[in-house]
Amino acid sequence: MVRNTHSSLVHSQLQPTVAKRLTDIKWKVEYTQHSGHASDLAREFVNEGYHIVVAVGGDGTISQVVHGYMLADGCAKGCAIGILSTGTGGDFVRTTKTPKDPLKALDVILGTESSLVDVGHVTCTKLDTPSATSEQYYINICSVGISGAIIKRVESSSIAKFLSGGLVYWIYTYLTGVTYRPPRIKCTLSSGATDADNTKEQEMDLYIMAVANAQYFGGNMHIAPKADIADGKAS
Repeated sequence: MVRNTHSSLVHSQLQPTVAKRLTDIKWKVEYTQHSGHASDLAREFVNEGYHIVVAVGGDGTISQVVHGYMLADGCAKGCAIGILSTGTGGDFVRTTKTPKDPLKALDVILGTESSLVDVGHVTCTKLDTPSATSEQYYINICSVGISGAIIKRVESSSIAKFLSGGLVYWIYTYLTGVTYRPPRIKCTLSSGATDADNTKEQEMDLYIMAVANAQYFGGNMHIAPKADIADGKAS
């Protein structure tokens, strides 16, 4: 299990119950220590031969675990991902209908059924430094612009743990929107990876752009109601 140190799920009274359910299974819990650590831990778990990497946290933790899992080629190594959702937003599990109750979610993880889902991959390059690139795998929704600024404020918020996820996101959406200045970007759009004739580039001041694999983001914003995580398409 890769657990976000700030997640609220595995309280002390729940740990003995979880441990009892996992008596006959080799398992361990590692706590994240810094941003990006969940990705590193997921890679380690895959490379150590674990059959399931469980993300214990919210959408950020899930995203990082998926990134590390993909970098380690987890699917080819016979490893799966499980989710115990405890975060502020809980957007991805709204699409998958993963139980919010931790013990029910654990039943799903320990069950015999699994599903193949799509994973997106994005590469970013700075306009003024073409050699400076970064990549990210994602399973929910990839967005750039004001959404990133909002998430940074939510993650550093001292009030998030006292309020519902949706309310926290709406508060910081408003506060960020007052001062946000959109960056200049260059966007390349194509109808297909090999369809050069239908490719076009455009520079713009970007407020927000989202590519949806799943349906929700931003604390229950239902922006892609027709998105299907297993249809091979993005919305």
